[in-house]
Amino acid sequence: MHRNPPDKLTILQHNVRGWKTNKAALTNIYNNINPDIILINEHGITTDERLKIFNYNVHTNNKTNRRSHGTAIAIRQDIEYRLIDDFTTDLLAVTIQTRQGEVTIATAYSPPNSPYLNLIDYMTLFRRPEPLYFLGDLNARHRIFRHNDNNAVGRNVNTLLMTDKCRHVGPHFPTLIRHNSTTSPDIVLTNDKTFHNLHLKPGPLTPSDHIPLIAVITVQPILIPIKPRKSFHKADWDNYKRQLADVITPNDPHPTLEDIDTYLDDWTDKIKQATEDNIPTITHRTLPGIKPDQDMRTLEIRYNAIRDELYDNGPSIELNRLMNDIKQDLRTGYKRLQNQIWNDLVDGLDLEDDSTKFWKTIRRLQGNDKQKIPYLRDHDNNKVYDEKDKEELFRRRWTKIFSADDDPDNDFNYDHIEYVEDELSLRLERITTYNYGDLNRLDVDCPRITLGELDQTLNKFKQKAPGPTGITAIQLKQLPLNMKQHLLYIFNHSLSLGYFPDKLKHATMIFIPKGNTSQYNIINYRPISLLDIQGKLFDKILNTRLTHFLEQHNYTNSRQHGFRKIRGTHTALAIFYETLSIKQTQKHATDVVLRDVSKAFDKVWHTGLKYKLTQLPLHPCYTKIISDYITDRTASIQIGNYTGPSFPLNSGVPQGACLSPTLYNFYTHDLPQPLPNTDYISFADDITQITSGRYKSHDAARNTEHAIQQINTFEQKWKIQTNKNKFKIIPISRHITHDINIGNDHYTYTNKGKILGLNFTTNGITPQPHIRRAIALDNLNKLQRFRNLTQNNKIKLYKSLILPTLIYPTVPMHTIAKYTTLSLQRVQNRALRSFITNTHWSQFRTSQSLHEQCNIPPINTLMHKHARKTWESIEDHLPETYNYLKHTLPVDLRRHGRFPSSL
Repeated sequence: MHRNPPDKLTILQHNVRGWKTNKAALTNIYNNINPDIILINEHGITTDERLKIFNYNVHTNNKTNRRSHGTAIAIRQDIEYRLIDDFTTDLLAVTIQTRQGEVTIATAYSPPNSPYLNLIDYMTLFRRPEPLYFLGDLNARHRIFRHNDNNAVGRNVNTLLMTDKCRHVGPHFPTLIRHNSTTSPDIVLTNDKTFHNLHLKPGPLTPSDHIPLIAVITVQPILIPIKPRKSFHKADWDNYKRQLADVITPNDPHPTLEDIDTYLDDWTDKIKQATEDNIPTITHRTLPGIKPDQDMRTLEIRYNAIRDELYDNGPSIELNRLMNDIKQDLRTGYKRLQNQIWNDLVDGLDLEDDSTKFWKTIRRLQGNDKQKIPYLRDHDNNKVYDEKDKEELFRRRWTKIFSADDDPDNDFNYDHIEYVEDELSLRLERITTYNYGDLNRLDVDCPRITLGELDQTLNKFKQKAPGPTGITAIQLKQLPLNMKQHLLYIFNHSLSLGYFPDKLKHATMIFIPKGNTSQYNIINYRPISLLDIQGKLFDKILNTRLTHFLEQHNYTNSRQHGFRKIRGTHTALAIFYETLSIKQTQKHATDVVLRDVSKAFDKVWHTGLKYKLTQLPLHPCYTKIISDYITDRTASIQIGNYTGPSFPLNSGVPQGACLSPTLYNFYTHDLPQPLPNTDYISFADDITQITSGRYKSHDAARNTEHAIQQINTFEQKWKIQTNKNKFKIIPISRHITHDINIGNDHYTYTNKGKILGLNFTTNGITPQPHIRRAIALDNLNKLQRFRNLTQNNKIKLYKSLILPTLIYPTVPMHTIAKYTTLSLQRVQNRALRSFITNTHWSQFRTSQSLHEQCNIPPINTLMHKHARKTWESIEDHLPETYNYLKHTLPVDLRRHGRFPSSL
């Protein structure tokens, strides 16, 4: 009987960790999912036993006949296939006939301690002429997959990838979840013939500790279910504006706090109603991908008609030749459509602003990037399944974090804390809101917010997840003039009141798992606070004004980098490294102290921040509104479809708000000036202290002790707590040290540390070329599937996704040894040959000609160019620092070999 070939294949791959003991549960799970093909790893079925799944043809392979080995492929009985099992290992494959031609699906299992991968089998497999998808559990560990080490199988897989035999496409979520970690031993590889839309997602929990991997392969658009949300590209914006054009702007000259809240509620309700009436809600999202055009549909019809005729009438040389020609035309056409989709996607991404957007888009297109587990564990290790109970677990933890109560193990200076509280109580009128609004309070020092200022700030916002009201940036950008004037009325009168509306101070908190940690424990989740866009708009306007005031009146710390204009990681690292270079050239005994504030933004002391605000010559309206901004903030936690009750945020500055980093920088701007023979560099909540002098080791330790104590004293006064687990002291270019004791704390020296992504040891910086090379080559391999994009787009991808891995940070990377630079240059040469130029003749051209064609300088030239720009920026904006670093030592003085000058 002839069967119609499928247009879509659903594949389930799963490591069952032994079939016999769990076969009933596994069979029920598989039947509920009902995939076309099931790939089973580590089934443990020996050659004299059978593996049965109802309604599937099952083929097993276990050449070692061990209980911890074996693979199997189960194909639904209504699908025609051809089995491929002529391999020397447990590799198995089937070729399926689809409407677009043949597709091969393969699987294999490699135990964790496997000494090697049979490369002959895999090279044979990936050389097949039809599209091939490999889904298996290889337990491959390699740095290109972000593991900390390599194993034999990982090196073999890396060889296949680096020799362009296959492509690595996922998964981008954990498939093995244990009580203390998560990882992805499963892997999806393809050959270079694939053109289908591919979507990967995790399956349900099973008796095995491995999560099933579900893959969908098709040339049709893939729909995936999502939480209900508005489809803005289908909105009727003209009617949206007409409906809102009739809203009357308030004209009360002296509104109270309650009036402001009422006007804001009315404004919000009108937008929500217009949104409901004119913007449709969607529950599924179409993943961007190839979509057959009329030419492709015609070719498919011709291909399947010839195939049916061959099936009915028998072989024909002429028809076989014609069918093969059409098959090749189909593959070429779908490849063309695929390249067009990716070209359009890359053109639309601003990779220079955020290079991670590309990989986020890839993960979003190919599948979910996280596995949602059905339960959490509470403090008694009990399983918690209900969303309401999960929310309570998180709320209990974060209520404690945001409480104003102090850690019982703190060593705060309560005499100073009591002094600050008493002083603030005498200045309450300076931070208390007015009773009614009056625009006459707004003068030249605190001008009214204009429509131009509102529009200019609003245009800087990008479309992101909404806050509690569900209003997004695009809805505000489409508002008619009267609604913007309505919002201006609320903002300006709120400013004159010194009142930040309470409705704009509420956040919805969601949680995402951290890295490769266990997802069963609530401490391994990172919060994301979703704030309303209208509140963030007001917040950003206030932040712009406050930042200008602080910079203009010099209420900043000259050693503070991060969240400041022209002062980022590049300037902080350049100053840090050059300072070390100078001290080593002077043969000083130097120590580096790395400090990190524990929950810095979450534990800012509100009373202390308000006290410091009252010390500023700020306009009264600014002082009041910023004080009110951090007062009475609340949050609710959302778990799935359940949102819990609100709880107070009695400490900290709001996550995700524009004002938060500015307020934190201001809160710590009065860090004391460094002691003699010491210095420090501050970046956000990290402080790096440098102590040096012509000391013996004992005296050097005392100097470092005094520097540490100086910062400790400041932190104790303002309820700031350093994370002792991240506290490190690294001696530079010396090995004789003496431990440091401060109070009850005992500090020992360590020989390595990390500052803003730069690894260094007591003997100098560690560029780690092998790790940089592995990450860059992994990214390059992932980009190989886009080798048919336009050259401009390929250069854009290379500069955004690979080059920063090789050269960051340019200071001091431009000082590394020539042989290290050469190893990084080889990666760039490889990228130019195999990815950007991508022609047969590129293998026979010189590296210089390839660089000229792509207009990309060599690595050493690039690093020196960027380093020069960094130092020019420091010279322009930090002239005193630059002159000290540039002219402290004579030009002709020979520099230290481990810390050569970067200037």
